[in-house]
Amino acid sequence: MNRLYTTFCLLLAVFGLSSGTLAQHELTINCYPHYTPLNGVWLDSNVVEYNTCSVNSSPAFYVVVFDPATCVAWGSEYNGVNEDHDFGNFNSNGACRWRSENYFIFLHTDTNQLLGMNNMIMNEIPTGFPYAIYTPFSYNYAAINGVCPALTQTLSTKWDPAVIQDDHIMVLFGIQGQASTFLEDTVTNDNHVSFTTTICDVTGLGEMNAHTPTVYYAGEDQFEVNTNEKMEVISLHSLTGEVIPSVVSGNTLTAQQTLPAGIYFIRGTLAGKEWAQKVFVY
Repeated sequence: MNRLYTTFCLLLAVFGLSSGTLAQHELTINCYPHYTPLNGVWLDSNVVEYNTCSVNSSPAFYVVVFDPATCVAWGSEYNGVNEDHDFGNFNSNGACRWRSENYFIFLHTDTNQLLGMNNMIMNEIPTGFPYAIYTPFSYNYAAINGVCPALTQTLSTKWDPAVIQDDHIMVLFGIQGQASTFLEDTVTNDNHVSFTTTICDVTGLGEMNAHTPTVYYAGEDQFEVNTNEKMEVISLHSLTGEVIPSVVSGNTLTAQQTLPAGIYFIRGTLAGKEWAQKVFVY
């Protein structure tokens, strides 16, 4: 086994399969104080969703959520599709466009919709999923707080309260469960906010750090992490970034399915730092 592992490490070096970014994408969100098709979300310069709701152009929260394994945005419920994506949002079942839309709209003046948004943020977006909130047209903290204080309280605990309790159009971003990733942008250029970040980086690391342990395949769909330090294995990924169901016991990770031969990623934390390593299943 060690000989095979050593041979594969040499192959990685020969073919340039170095650890680092696997599937990183550039997310851009534009937020204007008026109606324009340029309000919207882009991924690697490709449109994820555009414009606002032409049926109801009232001020609203627009929420976009990405699955980190595929980097595909959640679609709204429409005509029996995405039935588990009805969060009390305005644009459910074709209320805006006659199709599933890749964002969720919550009107500032509707208490039930804002309560649905609050529940979505608190309970429906899984850990590790990146999401963003933006506010085309306008944002009025006092008015929204009067309609749904539970939501403004939630937003103030996740993002800078000084931003939430102001009246600027804004873009909010974060990865669920990772407080250090939560960002807000209210800076206007050419009369709009344009926010850009990277998402869906399976490793999220760049170069490996000094605390990276050695991971090897132990057979029977199990991986062993060679370290005596306290370590938490976060996830097992395919080479294309898909999360593979697994369970962790000590420093052993076991896939919940039979793994065909190939390259896999193990991701974890050690000494307060994140790490990831490629491992060959043979």
